[in-house]
Amino acid sequence: MGAIWADGDLAAMPVRADNAILFAPVGHLVPPTLEVLRKGGTLAEAVDAGVTPEVTTYALAEANRALIDMKQSKIDGTGVLVVD
Repeated sequence: MGAIWADGDLAAMPVRADNAILFAPVGHLVPPTLEVLRKGGTLAEAVDAGVTPEVTTYALAEANRALIDMKQSKIDGTGVLVVD
């Protein structure tokens, strides 16, 4: 994607962005993200930008296995516990 900056602290952003992808588009995150865009910049949700997350699911009973896999870097992306 060519990202040149990624951080949770928008105030630390060195320059205004031409474009931004918001991975968690909840209401309170949108306004500050828009504030760091240049005039005419675009804001996209990750799904709309074609970002497909890597997810490994584990049953809740496998929580210890999930923690071990994370510790040993065996998970690409995010580990998710599924509660039935």
